[in-house]
Amino acid sequence: MPAWLASNGSTVFVALILLVLVCFSIRKFIKNKGSCGCGCGHCSGGCGHCPFRNPDEDKKE
Repeated sequence: MPAWLASNGSTVFVALILLVLVCFSIRKFIKNKGSCGCGCGHCSGGCGHCPFRNPDEDKKE
């Protein structure tokens, strides 16, 4: 095992770094998925961009 790790250590290190970057990217994507990027976290959902808007507001227009 130590001989294999010594010969493939750099590959394992790069793979771990890539895995961490992919995990952070997926985490950010999931965190932002419910947001349209226009600050929906601060509105009541009445804007046309929010996926969480009240469907009754669409009927009023």
